[in-house]
Amino acid sequence: MSEMVGDKHSEEFPKHIAINADEDLAILPYSSGTTGLPKSVMLSHRNLTSSIMIFRDRVPHETSDISYSDRPMYHASGYGMLITSLTTGRKLVFEKNFDTKTMLRAIEKYGITQLGTVPSILIQLVNDDITANYDVTSLKQVACGGAALSQDILGKIAKKFDVFIKPAYAMTECLMIAYHFGEGSLFDGVGKICPNMKVKIIDLLTGKELPENETGEILAHGPQVYRVIGLFVICFEYRR
Repeated sequence: MSEMVGDKHSEEFPKHIAINADEDLAILPYSSGTTGLPKSVMLSHRNLTSSIMIFRDRVPHETSDISYSDRPMYHASGYGMLITSLTTGRKLVFEKNFDTKTMLRAIEKYGITQLGTVPSILIQLVNDDITANYDVTSLKQVACGGAALSQDILGKIAKKFDVFIKPAYAMTECLMIAYHFGEGSLFDGVGKICPNMKVKIIDLLTGKELPENETGEILAHGPQVYRVIGLFVICFEYRR
């Protein structure tokens, strides 16, 4: 870290700290609050490094790639793209806030090759004719997660920008569960289970594992899944 910072305060960083990778806290990302208030998830060093290794070793990339993200740093996709860029040696362009023009200008100006975003933004890009005013030919890949997108929208994005579509299935509590590691685009799923992960579908009432093509609850287990180190629930008090 001191080498990365490289300023007059770099020597103040502690060195050779002994940690317990399974138990010690590494980061505190925030969930989106899908099932209630936003929650701060306590991820360990093991959770973080195991996820980074998946992207470093299994996701095709070149050091010449330039990624773009407008996701906040407290969000899994935000810090995830930052850390994977640091470990793979590729560049990353961050924007503080999203709007269509800002994103398109960045793609044109910096030659962005990889875009990580969410469905609502892809829908805007599909429906906004302003994209024709920018040179986005550098784009090669679009990764998307956070919610399901129709095959129609994904197909239009792939055709409009001439890119590969890389869907992902993830949670703040375990980063990545499934990802499309293959070549080309995938429109009808979220790819394959990530390395070192175990996933099964169970019946909500009986708790028994279900066979293929049945609907139930997804259970995931692996080094990426947070242990119950803790979970902070952020309570907001509104005052007039």
